[in-house]
Amino acid sequence: MKFIWDDDKQEYNRRKHQLDFNDAKHIFGQDVYIEYDIDHSDLENRWTAIGLWRGEVIRMSYSVQCGGCLNYTMFATCKAYPKRIPDEIYTGLFDHTKPYPVAKYPTDHGIRYEPATDELIEGEMY
Repeated sequence: MKFIWDDDKQEYNRRKHQLDFNDAKHIFGQDVYIEYDIDHSDLENRWTAIGLWRGEVIRMSYSVQCGGCLNYTMFATCKAYPKRIPDEIYTGLFDHTKPYPVAKYPTDHGIRYEPATDELIEGEMY
């Protein structure tokens, strides 16, 4: 998994929760419970992960790369996976800048995560 965060949010989180994002990300290296965070998904899809770090239960909300991808279409689909993005990619457990190696979804047709831009692409309407 690749982790990216805003430095100001990191500092705010340290002050409020006494928890560093560098530490919090370690919960993903073990058994972790993940659910869709409907209460905080008005602007972007957000997820809640609950896991253990140094003997303490950590709950963190996060968003994943799919929402910011140029290839994302809608409703958990994209150009690589027009029927449904695999859960491991959509929930952020797999970094889709690399080929997805699971036999159930044998190919992403060479289409990977590409950061979307704020610029309009010719022919698109917003």
